[in-house]
Amino acid sequence: MMQNDTQRRMNELAEQSLIDKHALVTGGGSGIGLAIARALLKQGVKVTITGRTESRLNEALQQLENEAATSGVRSEVMAVVMDVSDADSVRQGFAQARANMGEIDILINNAGQAGSAPFLKTSVEHWQQMLSVNLTSHSNIFKKDGMKFMKFNMI
Repeated sequence: MMQNDTQRRMNELAEQSLIDKHALVTGGGSGIGLAIARALLKQGVKVTITGRTESRLNEALQQLENEAATSGVRSEVMAVVMDVSDADSVRQGFAQARANMGEIDILINNAGQAGSAPFLKTSVEHWQQMLSVNLTSHSNIFKKDGMKFMKFNMI
């Protein structure tokens, strides 16, 4: 029986080594993004973490570097301040990541924002911010720059 194209591509990806691949993790300064960055580093991946808050990114970067040093894992990790809701910031962030770590092989589009209020009390500004970070950001990343590195055209 012939495998479908998607399954074939997934198998090809699974057979590739992650060592020395470059991953960019949006929202990498805390929570799930930081955990993903940590796991990728343990697999020998070069990691760029991104986020809007420089101090949070610097703390995360220090944690990752300290963990790598104590575990003896060779790691290359950097932090880039980038706002996924701003297309220019995304372009600049990707350019900075590439300039320092090489082409991006893996994109973890993890950035997101959660805020809640009763619908009738939700301001237009709050509504727009949630849409911008949680929806428009995907367009900023994939249309502006992100898809250039997608060898398998899979998201």
